[in-house]
Amino acid sequence: MSTSHNTDQPNLFSAATQCFIDDSMDSASKKHARNKVDEHKSLLLPIIDSYPNPSQCASQFKKLADCASKTFDPTSDDPNICIIVESGVNYLTCGAAELDVLRVSPFFRSMLYQVGTAATPNEEMLLQRSTFVPTKKMNFIVDEFKHLVLFVLRTNPNLIKEQLRQATQIHDFVIDNFSSNMNEDEMLQETCKRVIDTNILFGMMIAILLEEPTGLKPNTLQLYLVGRGLKSVAARSYLQFHHANGMSKNCNSLLRLMRHCICAHICTTAREEGFDYNSFRNDTTRLLKVVQTCDSISSVCRTIRMAKEIDRKEPANVLKCFNPTTGEVMVQQIYIKKEVWSKAIPTTIEDLKHPLYDLFHCHQLLDAFLDIGNKLVMSGEDVYVYIKGEINSVQHFDPSYLSNQITTILPPDTNDKVQVSEIIPVLNAEDLTPSEVQMHVNKLWSLNQFILLYLSSGAGRGLELTRLHSFSKFQEYFNCLRFYMRSEKNILHGVDNNMLVPHFIPPSLARFIIILNVVLYPAVVAHPILTLPSIDDAPKKADLMFRKVMKLDASGPTSSGASNLGCKLNRDLCGQIMNYISPSACGRFTTKKENAAQMHHSPAVHAESYSSTILERTPNGELREPALFVAEGYWNALGENVQAAVHQSSGRDFTVIDSSYYNLAAQRALRDATKTCYDYQMEACKSIDDTSDHRDVVVHIAPGYGKSGLWNFTLLARSICGSKRQRSIVICPYNAVLAQQKIKSKHYFSGTNLTVYSITSSTLEKMVNLVIGFDLLYISIDAFNTLRQSYSHEFESWGVKVIYIDEFHLCLGETYRHDTSWQ
Repeated sequence: MSTSHNTDQPNLFSAATQCFIDDSMDSASKKHARNKVDEHKSLLLPIIDSYPNPSQCASQFKKLADCASKTFDPTSDDPNICIIVESGVNYLTCGAAELDVLRVSPFFRSMLYQVGTAATPNEEMLLQRSTFVPTKKMNFIVDEFKHLVLFVLRTNPNLIKEQLRQATQIHDFVIDNFSSNMNEDEMLQETCKRVIDTNILFGMMIAILLEEPTGLKPNTLQLYLVGRGLKSVAARSYLQFHHANGMSKNCNSLLRLMRHCICAHICTTAREEGFDYNSFRNDTTRLLKVVQTCDSISSVCRTIRMAKEIDRKEPANVLKCFNPTTGEVMVQQIYIKKEVWSKAIPTTIEDLKHPLYDLFHCHQLLDAFLDIGNKLVMSGEDVYVYIKGEINSVQHFDPSYLSNQITTILPPDTNDKVQVSEIIPVLNAEDLTPSEVQMHVNKLWSLNQFILLYLSSGAGRGLELTRLHSFSKFQEYFNCLRFYMRSEKNILHGVDNNMLVPHFIPPSLARFIIILNVVLYPAVVAHPILTLPSIDDAPKKADLMFRKVMKLDASGPTSSGASNLGCKLNRDLCGQIMNYISPSACGRFTTKKENAAQMHHSPAVHAESYSSTILERTPNGELREPALFVAEGYWNALGENVQAAVHQSSGRDFTVIDSSYYNLAAQRALRDATKTCYDYQMEACKSIDDTSDHRDVVVHIAPGYGKSGLWNFTLLARSICGSKRQRSIVICPYNAVLAQQKIKSKHYFSGTNLTVYSITSSTLEKMVNLVIGFDLLYISIDAFNTLRQSYSHEFESWGVKVIYIDEFHLCLGETYRHDTSWQ
């Protein structure tokens, strides 16, 4: 088809797009609408080129917009299309589509991913994993599939006429043979299974994709792109464009849909009888090359590029800032004053107490467990606190002052403890109806999600709550609770570089979280009437509690729009709070450019490779990780008494502990309540674990009689009684034994905050600066020798108290093996 290239084309384009401008608009609105049309020229031109009379374009634009947006209409659409739609939805959502992607070789998947070029992938592309990969987000792809199939039915039914006839035949067969023992829904599902097993569905999608245009006249999929980008509102006489970001997302979903269908076609072809590999490989390669350069794919990619370019030109609507004087933070015209966010943790505690104390009648035990001054111990399923003694005050008179001065002495440690299992909820109390109890449970559960998402040293994304690991993986760490969250953003071609991020629940809230997860929730699950909310509702409930605690309207529309806040803006508000407090000890330090120049560095190089982090050592010698500094700065800003909480975080200071704890440790490690330490194990443990006894100990035990229990049981016993542990190193003769012992210790210590590392000669250089704060370190003989000689300062900074030499007779033999051996 030829088109005119005279100077009237701009006028023709303007006349054809007059349907996007209304006479009732003022001049500024008309100018804005005209600019929008100019930005979408590449989208509109195929339609304008198809109709020489500009007046016909308006009705065609509206028709395409309606066909691409309307859902199934039983009065006008062929009802048999439901078979195709339902089959496609089932295939995409049941997991079969993801499995087919994995079945296709990376070579074919990489060809499928590289749209717009006929070049085949090289080895470097395959190594970079630039291939089509499965995705967990199918809802957008399913929506695009529904819209596309209905659009083709309404605009070019002949394109899918044969596939629709075949699917209808299958459904008729199912009705004839299964109507006696299946209802309509069951027969439809049976039909879908049979359709998916054929190539009907996937062949139809490839036919749509590879339909050739006639000259400049667009094919059906190109028409669909036009209709999908337009918005026709019944109450308005003019057309509008969908947001550029939405158009880009729809086109990306369309690309993924087509790739899934091609993968399914490849797999279905490979299952056919008489399969010949050479023919299969050649046919598939030819198909993928055609797909890469077909007009439909080029149009989809062009629409994506157009949408991204438009989106870049539009200013961002979200404004984020804070007032450095008052501490007020703002995101998108939503404000939170400092006097509100600085009391977020105390406010949350008060919100927790009312429903919690209604459900628990043992208030004295509850108070003791919630008191952060009492030492918390988490050892697997055993969770308890040791009760501090009375605080003694000593008064003395200083002549240089006019009044008596008071010196406070820390309370002594006791062996009285409160087990969390002793704190029992009363869910059938006479003073509360079942609906009131359920309401309390729902509120506590919602506050739990809010604390995890927004008060745990930062703010995660709402969906991360639905992927959170079980509570059994939470660890007590410096009187708070440590857990991990992981983002699934920016996963490119299946390559996930996101690391697990440690989060910390502040001490004053940690014990509430323990009671809820260890005591209340199991009781609710076992109750015949009460239920826990669905984890899918966690983001919404956390958002609701955020608005409540931050004094934002959670009931209806407000002038600030706070009722529509959402988890995304909640994170932005938390980010502004972090920006305001900006604790210097949380970031990396560099120096000014003049100093960097003296080091022969540019400021950027110095900041990148020579910046410093803050290191903090507790009074008992423990090194705390930088993530905890961030947490403490965040908690302090939100109203937590950090100094008081951290002061109580160190272990109780005992020279020796009761020998019964070693038996408890053996039972805990071996998961057997009948186990006790052997007599020689008990004597060795008591001697080694006595912090006042610095003598060397030689323990002669036959193989398989519990040598590893000496270091495992002593550390675990100290953990169970809440005492300070002695940092220990175990020198192993063989790497295989070292790896085995590390696995065993991790199993023994499961559910505690005891940390285990291992170092061999090959990992020494990398690990030597990463093993901060360990309790037990396994190291090979040669690595230990190198550590003493080349990393003596690092070794001394660890503060190791006990060194075990496993299979000591092998070390003696190693001494005489050759001159440079370990001495």
